[in-house]
Amino acid sequence: MDDIISTIGKPPKTPHLDDKRVMKKTVLAWALWIIGIAMILGYDYLSRMGDGYIHSGAVADETMTMLLMGLASCLALVLYQGTQKYPLYIRISLVLVQLAGGYLVLAGASIGYMCGTGIGCF
Repeated sequence: MDDIISTIGKPPKTPHLDDKRVMKKTVLAWALWIIGIAMILGYDYLSRMGDGYIHSGAVADETMTMLLMGLASCLALVLYQGTQKYPLYIRISLVLVQLAGGYLVLAGASIGYMCGTGIGCF
């Protein structure tokens, strides 16, 4: 009875949320994703400018796709490892939601890059 009275007014203890590693791995994965996108698009821009014409000399589509897929796969593993204390279905859901968000960030960055550099827009 004393335990119940002593916990009144205190937030419930949630040991899986107390672990800061979950947030550190999530922030690390997002930071690496954004930096990776910037590096890939920066390399594409430099290779286009090295050719002297913005519409040629780009990184091949297959190479760009493989780089982004490899980066996303590695970061999905980091996100999955960061959610070790959650049940499996929650872990998978969290990773899938973050991958969908990462895809939206990639789409926005790609559209901004294409329109901003004059390669092509809508």
